[in-house]
Amino acid sequence: MIAHSPRTALLFGALAVASISFTACGGSNSGSATGDPEAFCAMYEEFDNTDDFGEDETELVKGLEDLRGLAPAEIKDDFSSAIDAFKVISEFNEKFEAGEEFDEDDSALVAAGDELDQAGEAIEDYVAENCGLES
Repeated sequence: MIAHSPRTALLFGALAVASISFTACGGSNSGSATGDPEAFCAMYEEFDNTDDFGEDETELVKGLEDLRGLAPAEIKDDFSSAIDAFKVISEFNEKFEAGEEFDEDDSALVAAGDELDQAGEAIEDYVAENCGLES
């Protein structure tokens, strides 16, 4: 069946939110020190406040990877989880946009949505507590 349910809309909404939060993250800071909380907070704030929300999922994944590179150890795994989940959801999103049929209750899609939610919450909690930022 082609997914058009509220649940699927929410998952793809989460994908859009992730895109808005992390889009256009690539580039200049990717060579910075690993696990540098101050640099991480600065980079996160820069991207959280950007108005350049392109739809290039490859750039989004690169941005998440750049942020993961600067992330402190306590949230580095959360970025890895978010990246993995985003890639799974992106595959389903491509099918959805192409009008292809898929099961909206597919265990991989449901697990990726849950994983993205959990990772996102952990990252947001860290950022609020340690960077003084609210997404």
